[in-house]
Amino acid sequence: MSIIVVTRRSRQMLVGGNAALMASGGRYAELFAVVAAGYR
Repeated sequence: MSIIVVTRRSRQMLVGGNAALMASGGRYAELFAVVAAGYR
């Protein structure tokens, strides 16, 4: 499993795997959706 660290203004905000971060519905999920939309 890969560990992902989400930062904002150089501060650690979230840490976890893709599934956990997507389930949390936070900033990571928002950014992931924006990037994924570019591939559609």
